[in-house]
Amino acid sequence: MRHSKLVIEFFSPKATLLCDESELPTISGSLAYASFPPFTSAPDILRSAEGEFVGLTYALDEANFARAATICSDLVSGIVAARRYDEVTPKYAAQYGHDLFLEVLWGISNPDEIVLAQLADDAWYYQIGPRSQDEIFQEWKLPILDAPRILGIGVSYLHDLLETYDLRLPDRWTLPVNTALARR
Repeated sequence: MRHSKLVIEFFSPKATLLCDESELPTISGSLAYASFPPFTSAPDILRSAEGEFVGLTYALDEANFARAATICSDLVSGIVAARRYDEVTPKYAAQYGHDLFLEVLWGISNPDEIVLAQLADDAWYYQIGPRSQDEIFQEWKLPILDAPRILGIGVSYLHDLLETYDLRLPDRWTLPVNTALARR
């Protein structure tokens, strides 16, 4: 089956594989809209030694790391985390030359390598509320506590990404996988 999009939900943790780019499931029971991440960074790929696409990583500066740490404190641990590698740096992070990251992990296998990709096909999903999208975007100028609720993250053009970087989806996931929405 050729999957086009992967959506990771943060609050009722699950992964959903979709075959149509235009499909968007309700995320954690809420309507959502897709937009940019809440910090200035493009993600790179976390690959296991077995060639599995096990997650994404965002290299961050100090200001964006503080923002990411605040965001992660409200999200499900084990899937998304702000990590500071000061003393014990995993091999895959040491090769990057950075020590501040936001990592989103969905594969059971540990990351073994960061594949420099600077992807533009990631989307963060935010809860749609009673305010307009313009009002919500203005909130990013306010403290993080006033920002819209983050529901999940998605990766589009999944099949192309897997093919381009010689990856495969994990055999085992850290969260349930929903393929019910995937069509042949």
